[in-house]
Amino acid sequence: MSNYIINNDTVDVLSENCITILKNLPAKIYTINAGPQGQMFLKEHNFIFNNRKIYGDLNNKVQRIFKTYESRDKNLGVLLSGLKGTGKSLLIKLCIERAIEDNIPVILVNQKINLNKFSDFIKKIDEKVVCIFDEFDKFSYENTDDCEMDSGKENQFGLLGLLDGINENKNLYLFSCNNLYKINQFFLSRPGRIFYHFKFDSLSSEVIQEYLKDNLKVQIDTNISQFIKTSKSILNFSFDVLQALTEECNLYETTLDKIINDINIEFRPCNYRIKVIPQAGNKFEYITKTDISPEPINLFTTNPLRIAKRLKGSNDDYEWKHIVFGPNDLIENGIDRLVYKIKDENILLECV
Repeated sequence: MSNYIINNDTVDVLSENCITILKNLPAKIYTINAGPQGQMFLKEHNFIFNNRKIYGDLNNKVQRIFKTYESRDKNLGVLLSGLKGTGKSLLIKLCIERAIEDNIPVILVNQKINLNKFSDFIKKIDEKVVCIFDEFDKFSYENTDDCEMDSGKENQFGLLGLLDGINENKNLYLFSCNNLYKINQFFLSRPGRIFYHFKFDSLSSEVIQEYLKDNLKVQIDTNISQFIKTSKSILNFSFDVLQALTEECNLYETTLDKIINDINIEFRPCNYRIKVIPQAGNKFEYITKTDISPEPINLFTTNPLRIAKRLKGSNDDYEWKHIVFGPNDLIENGIDRLVYKIKDENILLECV
C-alpha cells in the first residue's frame, strides 16, 4: 500500500514500509541535510565512541555544561575556541555521549547550510535537542550551497533568534571554532546568547605531565622537564605534537633533545632574563641588557648573546662582545630555569 505525503503543492509517494510515525524523536545522533529545493531533513549518523583516558578538566566541563543546561528553562549556548588539537573536538564527543545517556537527541551540523532555514527547521522540533556546530568558523567567508544566502558572517545571523530564546524550545547549542575572528561579533560577550566561552590554548603543564607519566618510556625528570619547557617554545603545542614527540622518544628509547629537531614543528623562542655568573678564578664582572629587554632563547638551536665585561673593581668602561651558546652548553633544564656553561669565558648563564 502506498502513502502520500502532501507538503503545500508537493506530493511524495512512499511505500508503507518506508514510513514510521513517532511522537518523539529517538535519542540518537543525526546529521542535518538539505534537499534539492533547500528543505531540511535529519539522517541518522553512525558515531563511534572511543574508550580512552581523558586528560585535563574536560569531564568537569561536561558536568558543568549539562548541570547549567538542566537548571535553565531556556536555551544554553556554549562556544569552544582555540588551537586545533587541544581538546575541543574531544569535549564535543564527551557532550554527545552525555546527551545520549540523558536521552537527548543530538544534531550534528557538519556542512555549510543556510542557517536561517536551519533555524526554522529546529523550531519545528518541539522537544529538547543538542545541536553541535563543529568548526563553526567555516560558516564564515565561504559560499553556501544555497545561492539565496549571502556568504560571510551574515549566514551566522540566522541563529541569533534561536540563541535569544525566542522559540519555546530548550536546546543546547555547542559551537567550536579555530579562528575566533571569523565569528559574528553579536555572538561574543553576549552571555544571553553564548553563556559559556571555553578557550583552548596550548596544553597545560599538568596535562603534559599526566600524559607523559602514562605514555613515556624514559621516565627521568630531565626528559619530562624538557617536554614542559618545549611546550612553551612551540607554536600550537597540541595533543598531536605531544603524541608525535612521545612516540618518537619511545621508538628510539631516548630523550626529547635527541629527536626534536627532526620533527615537523615550528619553534617559538621564549624570552628570558639572563644573569652572568663568573666561576672560580674568573677575574671579570659582567652585565647584559636582558634586565631591560629579555632575550629569546631556543632550547634546540644556538643562540647569540651580547655581554659586557671588565676587571673586577676596575673603573674602566665595559667591553662588549658577542658569545654563542646552545644545546651542548646546557647543564640545567628546569621548568622555570635554564643554566648554560660557557667554558671559553668561564661563566654560567642563568636564564629565568
